[in-house]
Amino acid sequence: MEEKFIEAQGGTIVVHYDAASTEHQKYIQTSFGSDLCRILEFIQSADKDKFIEENELFFNGSFMGGLNDSLSDIIAPCLSSKFMMENGVLEIPCSFSFDRIPLLLVNFLAELKLHYGSLEEASGCPALECHHESLFKLEVDSRLFSFRELTLLSGYKTERAIRNLASNSTPVEKRIATVKQGRKTFVEHSEVVRWLKQNNKL
Repeated sequence: MEEKFIEAQGGTIVVHYDAASTEHQKYIQTSFGSDLCRILEFIQSADKDKFIEENELFFNGSFMGGLNDSLSDIIAPCLSSKFMMENGVLEIPCSFSFDRIPLLLVNFLAELKLHYGSLEEASGCPALECHHESLFKLEVDSRLFSFRELTLLSGYKTERAIRNLASNSTPVEKRIATVKQGRKTFVEHSEVVRWLKQNNKL
Protein backbone atom coordinates (compact mmCIF):
# COMPACT_ATOMS: atom_id res chain seq x y z
CA MET A 1 0.00 0.00 0.00
CA GLU A 2 2.93 2.37 0.51
CA GLU A 3 3.18 3.12 -3.24
CA LYS A 4 -0.35 4.55 -3.10
CA PHE A 5 1.11 7.45 -1.11
CA ILE A 6 4.13 8.15 -3.32
CA GLU A 7 4.11 10.49 -6.30
CA ALA A 8 5.43 9.35 -9.69
CA GLN A 9 8.42 11.68 -9.27
CA GLY A 10 9.45 9.78 -6.16
CA GLY A 11 8.43 12.31 -3.52
CA THR A 12 6.28 11.32 -0.58
CA ILE A 13 2.89 12.98 -0.20
CA VAL A 14 0.95 13.36 3.05
CA VAL A 15 -2.79 12.88 3.28
CA HIS A 16 -5.27 13.26 6.13
CA TYR A 17 -6.39 9.94 7.53
CA ASP A 18 -9.98 9.14 6.55
CA ALA A 19 -11.55 6.42 8.69
CA ALA A 20 -14.21 5.85 6.01
CA SER A 21 -11.63 5.15 3.31
CA THR A 22 -11.04 1.47 2.49
CA GLU A 23 -7.64 2.39 1.05
CA HIS A 24 -6.62 4.13 4.26
CA GLN A 25 -7.89 1.23 6.36
CA LYS A 26 -5.71 -1.18 4.37
CA TYR A 27 -2.70 1.07 4.86
CA ILE A 28 -3.35 1.26 8.60
CA GLN A 29 -3.12 -2.53 8.73
CA THR A 30 0.34 -2.61 7.09
CA SER A 31 3.60 -1.47 8.71
CA PHE A 32 2.08 1.80 9.94
CA GLY A 33 -0.64 -0.10 11.75
CA SER A 34 1.89 -2.53 13.21
CA ASP A 35 3.98 0.33 14.56
CA LEU A 36 0.92 1.99 16.08
CA CYS A 37 -0.02 -1.28 17.77
CA ARG A 38 3.52 -1.56 19.13
CA ILE A 39 3.49 1.89 20.72
CA LEU A 40 0.05 1.21 22.20
CA GLU A 41 1.39 -2.05 23.67
CA PHE A 42 4.33 -0.10 25.13
CA ILE A 43 1.93 2.37 26.78
CA GLN A 44 -0.06 -0.50 28.28
CA SER A 45 2.92 -2.63 29.33
CA ALA A 46 3.65 -2.94 33.05
CA ASP A 47 7.35 -3.74 32.53
CA LYS A 48 8.76 -1.12 30.17
CA ASP A 49 12.35 -2.43 30.30
CA LYS A 50 11.22 -5.92 29.33
CA PHE A 51 9.08 -4.56 26.48
CA ILE A 52 11.97 -2.49 25.12
CA GLU A 53 14.27 -5.53 25.32
CA GLU A 54 11.73 -7.70 23.46
CA ASN A 55 11.34 -5.01 20.76
CA GLU A 56 15.02 -4.16 20.41
CA LEU A 57 14.92 -3.38 16.68
CA PHE A 58 12.05 -0.89 17.09
CA PHE A 59 13.78 1.01 19.91
CA ASN A 60 17.51 0.55 19.49
CA GLY A 61 18.22 -1.35 16.26
CA SER A 62 21.59 -0.17 14.99
CA PHE A 63 21.10 -1.41 11.41
CA MET A 64 17.66 0.18 10.95
CA GLY A 65 18.35 3.26 13.07
CA GLY A 66 16.17 2.30 16.01
CA LEU A 67 13.50 4.69 17.25
CA ASN A 68 14.60 7.46 14.86
CA ASP A 69 13.60 5.28 11.89
CA SER A 70 10.59 3.71 13.60
CA LEU A 71 9.05 7.09 14.32
CA SER A 72 9.78 8.43 10.83
CA ASP A 73 6.92 6.32 9.45
CA ILE A 74 4.54 7.42 12.21
CA ILE A 75 5.15 11.12 12.84
CA ALA A 76 4.31 12.50 9.38
CA PRO A 77 0.73 11.11 9.34
CA CYS A 78 0.31 12.23 12.94
CA LEU A 79 1.40 15.79 12.21
CA SER A 80 -0.92 15.98 9.22
CA SER A 81 -3.93 14.83 11.18
CA LYS A 82 -6.87 17.18 11.15
CA PHE A 83 -7.64 16.06 14.68
CA MET A 84 -4.30 17.33 15.95
CA MET A 85 -4.78 20.70 14.28
CA GLU A 86 -8.33 21.23 15.53
CA ASN A 87 -8.55 19.47 18.90
CA GLY A 88 -5.07 19.16 20.39
CA VAL A 89 -5.47 21.67 23.21
CA LEU A 90 -8.16 20.81 25.76
CA GLU A 91 -10.80 18.21 26.62
CA ILE A 92 -8.82 15.08 25.77
CA PRO A 93 -10.69 11.77 25.60
CA CYS A 94 -8.53 8.93 26.89
CA SER A 95 -9.82 6.15 24.64
CA PHE A 96 -7.89 5.72 21.40
CA SER A 97 -9.13 4.97 17.92
CA PHE A 98 -7.36 5.60 14.64
CA ASP A 99 -8.82 9.09 14.37
CA ARG A 100 -6.91 9.91 17.55
CA ILE A 101 -3.49 8.76 16.36
CA PRO A 102 -1.70 12.02 17.34
CA LEU A 103 -2.71 11.54 20.98
CA LEU A 104 -1.42 7.98 20.85
CA LEU A 105 1.96 9.32 19.73
CA VAL A 106 2.02 12.05 22.41
CA ASN A 107 1.07 9.43 25.02
CA PHE A 108 3.91 7.18 23.80
CA LEU A 109 6.46 10.00 24.05
CA ALA A 110 5.17 10.91 27.53
CA GLU A 111 5.57 7.28 28.65
CA LEU A 112 9.13 7.24 27.27
CA LYS A 113 9.89 10.48 29.11
CA LEU A 114 8.36 9.13 32.32
CA HIS A 115 10.41 5.92 32.05
CA TYR A 116 13.79 7.50 31.25
CA GLY A 117 13.42 10.87 32.97
CA SER A 118 13.71 12.76 29.69
CA LEU A 119 13.74 12.22 25.92
CA GLU A 120 17.41 13.14 25.74
CA GLU A 121 19.87 10.42 24.76
CA ALA A 122 22.01 11.15 27.83
CA SER A 123 19.17 9.82 30.01
CA GLY A 124 19.33 6.45 28.26
CA CYS A 125 16.32 7.12 26.04
CA PRO A 126 16.62 5.68 22.51
CA ALA A 127 17.98 8.32 20.12
CA LEU A 128 15.42 10.85 18.83
CA GLU A 129 17.78 13.47 17.38
CA CYS A 130 16.09 13.25 13.97
CA HIS A 131 12.76 14.39 15.40
CA HIS A 132 13.44 17.54 17.43
CA GLU A 133 11.37 19.66 15.03
CA SER A 134 8.51 17.15 15.13
CA LEU A 135 8.54 17.12 18.95
CA PHE A 136 8.26 20.91 18.83
CA LYS A 137 5.27 20.68 16.47
CA LEU A 138 3.65 18.11 18.75
CA GLU A 139 4.30 20.51 21.67
CA VAL A 140 6.31 17.83 23.49
CA ASP A 141 9.20 19.09 25.63
CA SER A 142 12.20 16.79 26.01
CA ARG A 143 12.23 17.08 29.83
CA LEU A 144 9.05 18.73 31.11
CA PHE A 145 5.47 17.45 30.96
CA SER A 146 2.48 19.40 29.64
CA PHE A 147 -1.00 19.16 31.14
CA ARG A 148 -2.00 17.23 28.04
CA GLU A 149 0.69 14.61 28.68
CA LEU A 150 -0.25 14.34 32.35
CA THR A 151 -3.88 13.86 31.34
CA LEU A 152 -2.92 10.96 29.10
CA LEU A 153 -0.59 9.40 31.68
CA SER A 154 -3.13 9.60 34.49
CA GLY A 155 -6.23 8.50 32.60
CA TYR A 156 -8.17 11.64 33.54
CA LYS A 157 -11.01 12.34 31.14
CA THR A 158 -10.13 15.96 30.37
CA GLU A 159 -7.14 18.27 30.47
CA ARG A 160 -9.28 20.81 32.29
CA ALA A 161 -9.43 18.50 35.31
CA ILE A 162 -5.63 18.36 35.48
CA ARG A 163 -5.36 22.14 35.11
CA ASN A 164 -7.77 22.55 38.03
CA LEU A 165 -5.55 20.32 40.19
CA ALA A 166 -2.64 22.68 39.49
CA SER A 167 -4.56 25.81 40.48
CA ASN A 168 -4.10 27.68 43.77
CA SER A 169 -7.68 26.81 44.75
CA THR A 170 -6.70 23.14 45.11
CA PRO A 171 -5.54 22.11 48.62
CA VAL A 172 -1.74 21.95 48.85
CA GLU A 173 -1.67 18.20 49.59
CA LYS A 174 -3.57 17.48 46.35
CA ARG A 175 -2.09 20.21 44.20
CA ILE A 176 0.21 19.53 41.25
CA ALA A 177 3.31 21.71 41.45
CA THR A 178 4.14 23.45 38.17
CA VAL A 179 6.99 25.42 36.60
CA LYS A 180 6.83 28.23 34.06
CA GLN A 181 8.78 28.30 30.82
CA GLY A 182 7.96 31.57 29.13
CA ARG A 183 4.17 31.71 28.92
CA LYS A 184 3.76 27.95 29.12
CA THR A 185 3.17 25.89 32.25
CA PHE A 186 4.81 22.51 32.74
CA VAL A 187 5.30 19.82 35.36
CA GLU A 188 8.73 18.42 36.23
CA HIS A 189 9.47 14.69 36.02
CA SER A 190 9.86 14.25 39.80
CA GLU A 191 6.50 15.92 40.42
CA VAL A 192 4.78 13.77 37.78
CA VAL A 193 6.16 10.62 39.42
CA ARG A 194 5.12 11.83 42.89
CA TRP A 195 1.60 12.75 41.82
CA LEU A 196 1.00 9.58 39.80
CA LYS A 197 2.18 7.41 42.71
CA GLN A 198 0.05 9.38 45.17
CA ASN A 199 -2.98 8.69 42.99
CA ASN A 200 -2.11 5.03 42.35
CA LYS A 201 -1.49 5.69 38.65
CA LEU A 202 2.09 4.42 38.68
